[in-house]
Order: sequence, then structure tokens, then C-alpha cells
Amino acid sequence: MKIKIIIMAVIILVISALFLSTYSFPKAINVVRDAVSFVEYDEKPATLTNVQVTGTLFRPLFKQHRFEGEIIIDGYEFTKQAIVVPILKHKNEVNYSQLIYFSEIKPYDPVAIASIYYDDKFERFTIVTRDEWIEKEPKSLYYIVSGNSYEEAFESQNILSGKLGDNSFIAPQNRLK
Repeated sequence: MKIKIIIMAVIILVISALFLSTYSFPKAINVVRDAVSFVEYDEKPATLTNVQVTGTLFRPLFKQHRFEGEIIIDGYEFTKQAIVVPILKHKNEVNYSQLIYFSEIKPYDPVAIASIYYDDKFERFTIVTRDEWIEKEPKSLYYIVSGNSYEEAFESQNILSGKLGDNSFIAPQNRLK
């Protein structure tokens, strides 16, 4: 009798281990968030925009997390394509990834590259890139951040930064002075 219990426990343990090692714990995401865009150290007012996120966040226990879907930014036609975004860093429900958008024409070269910091629900996010996206001198950073104003965007960045423990993506506070 004890042998049968031990065998059943081992079988259940093996099945559970296999399930946990292969299941990706997918989470569907379908949101449209208000955002502001601005150039670092540029005194022009932030521009209101929308970011639509549709796809699935995969969070396996023993493999790299990833997002598969679309991150479409109003005003940027090249963002209207499906992408796979490996999550390079995950801490306290905040993710760091690289967005890479490719040309739809052979040889499918990258058209735009950006860093993105976002929470698991895409309620708060910061997209940071060089300002070639808006055709200015490429010495400044270009930000697209969740919020309806520069102040809300900066607060969103502070929350993500605090959770991730990384303030490298925080925009300078030049508009708050």
C-alpha cells in the first residue's frame, strides 16, 4: 500500500514538474493608452498620442519571458506590424525590452529601434529612442510615455523606475522647472 502511494506521489510530482516547466502562463493584453511624446531638453510642449497594445505576454517559470503582438504608436506607420519582444529584464512586475521594427520590403532591415519599460498590464510604460523617429539631430532622446501630461508621464516613469531599480530611462525634469 505504501509503495502505491509513493508511486502515485512521484507520478503526480513528475506530471506537475513537466507542466510547470513547459506552460507559458499566457496573459492576453488588449489596451489603448494615452501617452505624451517629447524630446529630451526640448522646451516645446509634449505632444499627446495613443499607444495600442494587442497581444500576449508569456511568462514561463523557467524560460525567458516575452511579448508577442503589436505595439502601435499613433503617427508612426512602421509600428503597425507584429513583433516578438523578448523581456530582457523583469523585476517587481516591470519589464525591460527592446522594440525593433523592420521594413516590410526585402531585405527587411530595421527601421526603428527603441527601449521599452512597462508593467505587466501595460498601464505604465516608457519608450525611449533616438530622435531620428522625428527627424531631428540624433543627439537627444525621444520619449513616448504613458500619461496625459508631462507631469503624469514623469510620475509614471518614477513609479516604473522605483519598481525596477533603474533610473536610466527617466527623462530630465526640464519642463517641471
